[in-house]
Amino acid sequence: MLKMDSIKEKENISKVEVTALKNSEEFRGMLNQMNGEFSSRLEIKLTDLVNRLLSEQEERARAIDDVKYTVDMKERMNSEKNRHQAEELRDRYNQMDAIVRSEF
Repeated sequence: MLKMDSIKEKENISKVEVTALKNSEEFRGMLNQMNGEFSSRLEIKLTDLVNRLLSEQEERARAIDDVKYTVDMKERMNSEKNRHQAEELRDRYNQMDAIVRSEF
């Protein structure tokens, strides 16, 4: 009888070990699946973040180009205005000079 009990205990221990190993493999599988899901989510989030950063960078570059264009246009307008004013002053001076010469 003792021998039979010993055999049953060994069988029970073997069953427990097999169950523990099976649970351990299931647990590892579950962890691997969760790891895969988290990695996938992380990759998606990082991709979205990188795309958003690139988009914002492009928007800033366009805004800078717009400001540069506006400044350039204002400088051209000021230059044209200054040239026109200088010509107008030159014409007035020439007119005044002609009037002064004709009177004297």
